[in-house]
Amino acid sequence: VVVQQAIKGGLPATVYRPAIVVGDSTTGETQKYDGPYYALQLIARQGKRAFMPVAGDPSAYRFNVIPRDYIVDSISALAAEADTVGRTFNIADPAPLTVEGMFQLFADTLGKRLIMIPAPRGLAKFAINQIPGVERLMKAPASSLDYLTHPTHYDTALTTPALAKLGIECPSLPTYVDALVGFHQAHPEISSAAMI
Repeated sequence: VVVQQAIKGGLPATVYRPAIVVGDSTTGETQKYDGPYYALQLIARQGKRAFMPVAGDPSAYRFNVIPRDYIVDSISALAAEADTVGRTFNIADPAPLTVEGMFQLFADTLGKRLIMIPAPRGLAKFAINQIPGVERLMKAPASSLDYLTHPTHYDTALTTPALAKLGIECPSLPTYVDALVGFHQAHPEISSAAMI
């Protein structure tokens, strides 16, 4: 809001609003495992059958992720265009998977049968925060559940055609999930700790 007010006052700025950024679409490389990686890690730690507690209706919410190379390429290309000044670009997947679709894709990629277990969000957050051992078992903060049950929509009507004109297209998660999962399996030493 502050930046948009400054733009109206004459500041030549552009706003870029990225979705949730994951690893590189080619190499899978990332510097930390958070966001969707919490689900990936939980599924990966289990046997041939993977149990995934889900809050709310996982088919009702979309989980918009983009690879880091797409965000870098998008901002680099758009920043060089004079007609982008004063505009806001949602840099996101125009057709994101649902939470259920993302979980299933992770399980399929890992060769596991996924069994989703419904749990009310409040109860799930309470369990993670208050029951000893649950957060250690889940390896995810209770706040991560909010991302999985929030009805978020990124309007890419301005961004998609602007990037298409520049030869840039958002890859869909199924096209690079193998790279993400492969990198995750090859680098268990990476954590969810903040980058400093």
